[in-house]
Amino acid sequence: MTAVEFEARLEREALAALRRVDVDGAFGDGWHTHVDWKGEAVASPEHRQAELRVLFRLHDRLAARLTQRRDAWQLSASVFTDDPAQDLVQIDVPDGDRAFPVVQSELD
Repeated sequence: MTAVEFEARLEREALAALRRVDVDGAFGDGWHTHVDWKGEAVASPEHRQAELRVLFRLHDRLAARLTQRRDAWQLSASVFTDDPAQDLVQIDVPDGDRAFPVVQSELD
């Protein structure tokens, strides 16, 4: 699969994940999703760049949707240099179970 085809597939999957997000939802311990669940971005640097473009577009689209919320929220993207399957976008809201905003080291 070419990097262009790979990016198109990840984009479709990211948009499907975006449609499932209830921006007014509780998000519990932090909703998150990975754009490359199988870690296929290791195939080439072009695949990795495609995966990261999709990850950050998803982040930006989520940020735009979350602005509709009336309460506080935190959106983060994490990139793991050795394993693209671990790259993720995460939403956190105050829930009383842990400190908010979440400090990045607490997301590990």
